[in-house]
Amino acid sequence: MSEPAPQWITGEGSFNLEAVPQDYKPLIETKKWNGVGDALKSYSELEKFVGGKWVDSIPVDLNDEQVGKIYQKLGWPDAPDKYEYKKPENLKLDIDENLLGDFKKWAHGKKIPKALFSELVNFQVEAMQSAYDAQEASNQQAKQQAAEELKKEWKENYDKNFKDAKEAAQALDMLDALEELGLADNPKAIKAMYKLKSKLSEHALKPQPQTPAIDKTQELEDIKKSEAFKNRMHPDHQKTHKRFLELCGVQGQA
Repeated sequence: MSEPAPQWITGEGSFNLEAVPQDYKPLIETKKWNGVGDALKSYSELEKFVGGKWVDSIPVDLNDEQVGKIYQKLGWPDAPDKYEYKKPENLKLDIDENLLGDFKKWAHGKKIPKALFSELVNFQVEAMQSAYDAQEASNQQAKQQAAEELKKEWKENYDKNFKDAKEAAQALDMLDALEELGLADNPKAIKAMYKLKSKLSEHALKPQPQTPAIDKTQELEDIKKSEAFKNRMHPDHQKTHKRFLELCGVQGQA
């Protein structure tokens, strides 16, 4: 023998809201169920959703507006600039804002949710960071190997030769450029600078004092006293006389 229906369910299967237990009343009012039929239908839809069958109920002929609303429910923003990304504190690389802006446009065109956007950027950033760290480690290893190679070749002269090479690069205003290119400790660059140091004299590598300009008045007096100016038969007379005229402000006369 079946159990009788609760007093808050009528014979027609409707709900008597005044008699509905307080534990059920908010749910019935929110769902706007009129009776047992509505509740059973809602439960059936829930079963389909939980079981994954709700996907089959989505129409295949949705228009762009309807598809957009579905994606918006999943977190797709209204515009590309609504995507947000915060650079991790441990990131050494600078992110190109123009490149990030282009990626926002691409993500919006693909209807990427905001949460997934950050994960995609972080994935790429972490890959870039790993490549950067690997390159840094490789550079450090290369510098150590370069030093060992030079030490083996130059032996006890290593410190002196290395210093001479750096001095040559500094004197030629090349040291900063070599450091920016990561070649300041490169064996080939150091050897090249050392060879250049040995071929060029120390005099050539040092700044040379400029010869002070000769006072024109003094030069004019010296010319007038010179034998080349006074003696017309002197082999340098014509040249000296021409210089005399130049100093006097007369051009084009011999």
